Amino acid sequence: MPRLPRHDILFEPVRIGPKTLRNRFYQVPHCTGFGVEKPWTQAAFRGMKAEGGWAAVCTEYCSISAETDESPYVSARLWDDEDARALRLMTEEAHRHGALAGVELWHGGLYAETRESRLPPIAPSQLSSDFDGITVPRVMTAADIRRVQEEWVAAARRARDAGFDIVYVYGSHTYLPTQFLSPVYNRRTDRYGGSFENRTRLLLEVVEATRAVWSAHLPLFVRLSCTEYVEGGFDLEEAIAVSRLLKDEGIDLVDCSSGGNVRGVPRLNALRQSSWPRGRVGVHAGRPPLG
Repeated sequence: MPRLPRHDILFEPVRIGPKTLRNRFYQVPHCTGFGVEKPWTQAAFRGMKAEGGWAAVCTEYCSISAETDESPYVSARLWDDEDARALRLMTEEAHRHGALAGVELWHGGLYAETRESRLPPIAPSQLSSDFDGITVPRVMTAADIRRVQEEWVAAARRARDAGFDIVYVYGSHTYLPTQFLSPVYNRRTDRYGGSFENRTRLLLEVVEATRAVWSAHLPLFVRLSCTEYVEGGFDLEEAIAVSRLLKDEGIDLVDCSSGGNVRGVPRLNALRQSSWPRGRVGVHAGRPPLG
């Protein structure tokens, strides 16, 4: 069956920032269950897509430190050089088939399980978890914020050394940058809370610090949830304003998604009223989506 002419554009190269993708087929970050625990399987799975013609293939969400440990769920991670060696198998396989390799650097904040590291979760404010009702985070100090930014930078360096072509600052789906952006989660009264300018500060500082160590010849992306779907939450108007600020910081692409607090969805409300603790529930039946 011949290809329809309207599909021809999908097979044309497209330039994003300093890199040109060989076509418009782009495998966004999504979970596999392989992480760095099964590095050869991770490499074979992404490499199979690259061999099939995809222009770029990405990891799932990739933890930047033990403080954002997702066990028992399986994520990629870049805690140390051993993790970087494991993920290099993936970048080499992607490159062998002519594709770019991307990595999505992640900090879960309140929504990091930490069942391996046993470290307490941290967040901008001391609000309990929406999906289990018993997890209460430690409020981040100014020193915590600086440390997390340094950990993001260290993970970006490891990603660069592992051969990745694209790095994401994962700022969506109710994880740490979203928690700072959100007036619902962020009840701070210091320079990281309150006004729109203050709530965007952490994300912009992470982007600026990551750009400083990420090659100007490689794309830097941000994944951003554009609305929380809850009264008084982060909304589309603020998302547009943040995107403009990110452009000024040299971001090459904003990957827009949605997710965060959800109200008014019958299935979720039914779950909340029957078996889940009262209060807000996150996307996907009370849990932030993985990936």
